[in-house]
Amino acid sequence: SSGLCFFWGIPASSKWLKSHTSGRTTFQGADQQHWMDVFCTWYGPTQKAFQSLDDTKQKVLAADMLALANRFNGADDGTLVAQGAYLQIFVERR
Repeated sequence: SSGLCFFWGIPASSKWLKSHTSGRTTFQGADQQHWMDVFCTWYGPTQKAFQSLDDTKQKVLAADMLALANRFNGADDGTLVAQGAYLQIFVERR
């Protein structure tokens, strides 16, 4: 996970990096489109990513997100239930 910290621009040896943890979670939604709409509306990093793109690139990102949701969806009833990993980083800037 220290490699992921570096990927996000926070070297593992950084005095700002206080701690980090990783885990697994279940992403759920009424369907894949619902899941994407929630992330684009309420999850800051995804929201900012979409806002930074023109209409054409937003459509490409949306298609990629839906393809990812479809790929990892374990539900067979039209809903979305997908297992995922996360990395949580705690930093303190002085």
